[in-house]
Amino acid sequence: MDTLTKKNFDTWKIHAQAVLIEADFWSYVSGEIPKPTLSEKPTETEAIAVKEWTRQDLKAKSEILLSISASE
Repeated sequence: MDTLTKKNFDTWKIHAQAVLIEADFWSYVSGEIPKPTLSEKPTETEAIAVKEWTRQDLKAKSEILLSISASE
């Protein structure tokens, strides 16, 4: 994917979305997979779900941040 600059947002946006879809991260970015909530006394299953969601969300964020030009 080309890096984001002041001049290429429209093209970059399309490419970024395609990369995130291919990497199975788009659902986290789009909000289709919302962050799980923890109950007052979280179960182990809830804690694992939040941890996994956070891990995937951070990977998606990393993909986006690494595609931004350092000079921008």
